[in-house]
Amino acid sequence: MLHLIATGFSLRSGIEMLHVPYKGAGPALTALLGGEVQVMVVPPVIAVPHIKSGRLRPLGYSGGKRLPAIAEVPTIAEAGLPGFKMDTGWHAWFAPARTPASIVAPLYAAIVKAVNVPAVREYLSAGGYEPTADPPAQFQRTFQDDLKRWGELVRAAKIEPV
Repeated sequence: MLHLIATGFSLRSGIEMLHVPYKGAGPALTALLGGEVQVMVVPPVIAVPHIKSGRLRPLGYSGGKRLPAIAEVPTIAEAGLPGFKMDTGWHAWFAPARTPASIVAPLYAAIVKAVNVPAVREYLSAGGYEPTADPPAQFQRTFQDDLKRWGELVRAAKIEPV
């Protein structure tokens, strides 16, 4: 996902960047903090503590609106690339496709309840997440739209599986 966000930025801005693959965000962040690489798309949950401590300088947030955990950081659109919006992703619960509504409904109700527990909301917000609990049908549309959007970006960037 981080590679795709950087690729989307590169394509939209016309700035050519070299993708340097690492075995995860942790080693990549170590390389960024150590000066081995100059820029990186960092997941909010990892970036926020380093931004707050002054070890990372945020250049812009890739989402459509400012992230409350780092509200002082402009979106990339606000920082000079109008219309740029590439959310860093979402976390979701999945069940087998034919799971009966009689099972899905109470699971969804429990998720909504959990997301609205103040301690859970505070924990997620502190990590850079915006806690939501979209109804299953709405999330299904989001999921399908994201598959299409990311697929178009992969094709435009000519990214091939290895």
